[in-house]
This record gives sequence, structure tokens and C-alpha cells, in this order.
Amino acid sequence: AIEEKQKLEEANAKDEAERAAVEKRAAEEREAVEKAAVAQAEADEKEAAARRAEEEKASLAHEAGFDKKRKEQELFDEVRKKAEADFEVAKVNAEQDAKAANATAERVAAEAQAKAQADAKAKAEAEAKAEGGSA
Repeated sequence: AIEEKQKLEEANAKDEAERAAVEKRAAEEREAVEKAAVAQAEADEKEAAARRAEEEKASLAHEAGFDKKRKEQELFDEVRKKAEADFEVAKVNAEQDAKAANATAERVAAEAQAKAQADAKAKAEAEAKAEGGSA
């Protein structure tokens, strides 16, 4: 009877040890699954952050390109306005130069005409004196 009791206790101890081993393996597997889930969640978050960073980078690059084009257009407009202003100044100067040249030409022509008239009058008077003196 003692032997049977001892055998029964040994069998119970063996069953307990096996049950404890199974529970330990199950706990280890649960822990491994949880760790894998945490690692996957972290990887997903890192991937999402990388995607957001890439989108932000693309957005900034697009804005920078737009800003560069806007600045180039502003510079072009500035240069065009200056060229237009320079053209207007040159046009006014050319008109003033032309008026001055016309006035000078008219004055020179008037002086030449007055001199020609004076010369013609003097010649006519000299001829009249010569005719009057010989008559």
C-alpha cells in the first residue's frame, strides 16, 4: 500500500511537472507573440513616420520650387519694369534732342536766310549805286 501511494505521488509529481512545463511553454509563447506584436507596431509606426517625413519633404520641395518660380517672376517683372522705364526716359530724351536739333536747324536756317537777304539787299544797293553813279 505504501508502494502504491508512493507510485501515485510520483505520478502526480510527474503530471504536475509536465503541466508546469506546458504552462511555462505557453507563457513563453504568449510573451513571444506579444513582443512580436509590439515590434510590428513599432515598425508600422516608424514606416508611417518615414512616409509622413517623405510627404513633408515633397511638400517642402514643391513649395520651394513654387517660391523659386515666384521669385524668378518677380525678378523678371522688376527687370521688365526697369527696362520699360529706361525706354521711356530714352524716348523722352530722344524727343527733346530732336526738338533741340529742329530748333537749332530752324535758327541756323533763319540766320542763313537773314544773311542771304542782307547780302542780296547789299548787292542790290551796290548795283543801284553803281547804276546811279554811272547814269
